[in-house]
Amino acid sequence: MTKREKLKIILRAFREIHNIQPGLISLSLIKPLFDTAPHYIGIYLSAMIIDKIAMKESFRNILTPALILVGAVFIITVISRILEKYYNISLHTLFEVKYQYKEADKCLEMSYETIENPKTHELIQKRQNYEHQIGARLTQFATMLSTCIVSILNIVFSVSLCIPLFFWETGLYGMTGIICSWYVSAFVVIILIGSVLAEAKLTARQTNNVMCQISTQEMVQWMRRYIYYEDMIYDYKFGQTIRLYHMKPLIHTETISNLGLFDKKISDIVKRNTPASIMVSFINVFFSTLLYIFIGLRAIAGMFSVGNIVKYVRSIEGLRSGLTSLADNIAYMFIYSEAMELYFDYMEIPNTMKKGTLPVEKRAFCEGGDKDYEVEFRNVSFRYPGTEKYVLQNINFRFQIGQRLSIVGKNGSGKTTLIKLMCRLYDPTEGEILLNGVNIQKYDYEEYLSIFSVVFQDFKLFAFSLGQNVSSSVEYDRKRATDCLVQANFGERLKTMPKGLDTCIYRNFEKDGVEISGGEAQKIALARALYKGAPFIILDEPTAALDPIAEAEVYSNFNNIVGDKTAIYISHRLSSTRFCDKIAVFEHGQIVQYGSHDELLANENGMYYELWNAQAQYYEKNNKEK
Repeated sequence: MTKREKLKIILRAFREIHNIQPGLISLSLIKPLFDTAPHYIGIYLSAMIIDKIAMKESFRNILTPALILVGAVFIITVISRILEKYYNISLHTLFEVKYQYKEADKCLEMSYETIENPKTHELIQKRQNYEHQIGARLTQFATMLSTCIVSILNIVFSVSLCIPLFFWETGLYGMTGIICSWYVSAFVVIILIGSVLAEAKLTARQTNNVMCQISTQEMVQWMRRYIYYEDMIYDYKFGQTIRLYHMKPLIHTETISNLGLFDKKISDIVKRNTPASIMVSFINVFFSTLLYIFIGLRAIAGMFSVGNIVKYVRSIEGLRSGLTSLADNIAYMFIYSEAMELYFDYMEIPNTMKKGTLPVEKRAFCEGGDKDYEVEFRNVSFRYPGTEKYVLQNINFRFQIGQRLSIVGKNGSGKTTLIKLMCRLYDPTEGEILLNGVNIQKYDYEEYLSIFSVVFQDFKLFAFSLGQNVSSSVEYDRKRATDCLVQANFGERLKTMPKGLDTCIYRNFEKDGVEISGGEAQKIALARALYKGAPFIILDEPTAALDPIAEAEVYSNFNNIVGDKTAIYISHRLSSTRFCDKIAVFEHGQIVQYGSHDELLANENGMYYELWNAQAQYYEKNNKEK
């Protein structure tokens, strides 16, 4: 990346700061003036008092200007403290919260396909590396801007106070003439500028070394493991397994191994940066020594009073500090611009999911509506982004709205992927999916998603209230939520909840939160699917942890609940097949059989016949018990 490109990113970062928190840039520009001024008023006051005392002026002549300046410092300091409070609130509270919310909001807006893409994970991980290792965040740019303004003011105030130091006198001879000459002044100025530039370059090299190290794929993997281990150790949901299976040695070994990699990388960085650190220290000592000699010799030569010695020493130190800080912060901005480029790349990740404009036809789902509409998979094949292997190949089938469809097959046969395509979490690699004869990509995306209620095998509940988990909303119909929980056989458990629908699930945020069992979680997930009221209800093996008999009961009960809605049941077991209109049998990403239960069972050479007979003992046992 060229310097011009980096400069554009820096300017863009400042615009982004202003967009997120208007007024923060203005505070960053104004506050430094009130922070810096008291220091230089103090330098001037000290020099003035020392000179007046040396000249044996009256106490009144000393006290009056001193009180005026002290009063000015007091007023400026009060204003500075007020601005500091507003600045801290604006930067560390309002801006930080809005900044994180904007990043999170971007993630929520991304398509599921983009979220699962390894390239997205790698981009996010690199950004986290920069943030954790060197603090390269947008917040840091706001801080560096304020620091740069402080540095510029330090330079301006220092130069205004120490200009007379570099004046020269003519007509003097010998050593005094040399000390008071213009070329000695020029020499010190050149050394000053050279030392600042050298220190800035060395600092930039050190930071570049760090950036190069932490952006390697190895360090990205380290950070990913570090975050996972940290989350795992402090998440109480892992606590039981860790303790019951004595996993502390395993976790300890893996953590130490991961830390060993980090320690090696940090050691390499320290070794590479040690010569530069030594050189920076040498430059500081050398310039400070030269500065004191220069000022001392000119004072001895009689070029200025004793009070000015204090003023010039502190002003030159302030000047050099200001120049060094300004150079360092500008260098850091250019270096951090690489991290900011990742931020903007993240914020500009396109949503590759095509969003159509056609409204989804509702008449097929309304009461009394006809059932002549259908979903059709036409020559659909799919492979996940970044892979060459097809998960689904040449899928062709259709089923009508209002029917029951059971999708069966062994694990890994492509059943869940089929549902992801139907729900447009992904688009087909080849072929098309039609709803009512129209490619689903032409429908309005949000409206299309709204017609599906899906309970996946790895469904998630959230550390919100029970009612919010069911309704997926802050405000909701409490009676409807209760009815759905009752329909999902959670009614009796609901009565024992301490706050009813307001009871918090899990204890992440509430000490009186309720821990629920896996079976209870399944019922809540089913209630959530019912509450949405979508015309398509899909169960993607949410009961896989249950035994075949219990699974069959859940499917049977749920089949009665869904009424005349379209229901799709997915399982590698056959609990749901008897009451379904059509059955699709999957194997190796292909539909090997499609038909009704009786039709498929009649084919003794088919896979369905083999699966049914392998599991028939469970269903026969269930029927006898009933």
